[in-house]
Parts: sequence; structure tokens; C-alpha cells
Amino acid sequence: MIFILLIFLVILLLIWLDHNYLAKMKKWSYFVSQSGMTGAEIAKQLLLKYELSGIQIIIADGEFTDNYDPNKKTIGLSQDIYYGNSLVAVAIAAHEVGHAKCDQQNKMIMKVRSRLGPYISFLVAIMPVLLISALIFGGAIFLLFICLVLIIVVFHVLTIYVEIDASKRAFQMLVKQNVIMKEEHYAVKETLTSAAATYVTAMFKW
Repeated sequence: MIFILLIFLVILLLIWLDHNYLAKMKKWSYFVSQSGMTGAEIAKQLLLKYELSGIQIIIADGEFTDNYDPNKKTIGLSQDIYYGNSLVAVAIAAHEVGHAKCDQQNKMIMKVRSRLGPYISFLVAIMPVLLISALIFGGAIFLLFICLVLIIVVFHVLTIYVEIDASKRAFQMLVKQNVIMKEEHYAVKETLTSAAATYVTAMFKW
């Protein structure tokens, strides 16, 4: 009974986190940054200020597809972020530059996460088959299933750490470079916090 209650509470938390993220994105997307700069311009300026060379800013297809690719050295911004000048565009663009800054500093945790990514995607794809096999045959297959689950969980924990780190870096860069005014701090910080929190929900959705 307690276990079922815990699962129910976790599900409610995940629903709330997702709803909260979308609500914050919608709320602050209506507020134009006082700098008037677009997300692409923000990213370009921060890359220049922090001497992050060799990184290309591109348009990423779809919504909520903003990303930093450490292998291709690209910052992908969705159209709303790339061309937008809202506080959300500012925050998300800076967040991706935060990843680039972390990558430049050769943070081991980011490298490990990046290398594990393709393997984790494969593991997630075959998990249903492994689960069924584990339930039918048990024994070694069940132990293998548990080990793989732990590996996936570790990967997601690393992801959460990396995302929180990028959000912290983003806010610090924006403040230090006077890209955002003091009255915009709360909105940007709230956006960055909400964005990082979505990776907590991702850990339970695979």
C-alpha cells in the first residue's frame, strides 16, 4: 500500500514539474528582454565574451529542441529561441552557452555523459524486451536487467547535474555581462530552474 502511494506521489510530482515548466515558459515568453537581443545574438555575444571559439549556432527543428552538441560543437536553438527576444529566449540561449563553457573546461562528467548517450538510447529501446525476459526467465537475466536500470539511472543523474550546472553558468554569465537588468533576474532564474527540472521528469519517463 505504501509503495503504491509513493508511486502515485511521484507521478503527481512529475505531472506538476512538466506543467510548471510549460507554465513558466509561456509566462515569461510574453516579456521582451530589455536588451532587445535575440537568442542567437545572446549566444553569439556570450561565446565571444568567453572566448568559446569554433562553436556554430544553428536553428534546431521543432519546439523545445534547444541543445549543445559537444561532438559537432554546435548550439542548436529552436526558431522561437533563435529569433525571439523574450526573457525565455535569453535564458535558454545562455543555458546552451553554459554547456559550451563547461565543455571547453573539459569537465569529465560532461564527457562521460556525452559518450554514454548513444548506448543509453539503445538500452532504453530494448528495456521492454529485457523486462519481459527477466520476468519469464529470472536469474541472471533479471540481475542483468537490474544492472542496466542502474546504469540508466546514473546517466540521468549525470544529466541532471550537467543541466543544473549549465543553468547556473548561464545566469552568472548574463549577470556578469550585464545582458539582463536586475528586474529581469527573477524571471530568467525561474526559467533556468524550470528548464533544469524537466530532466528530473525525464529520468522517470524512459
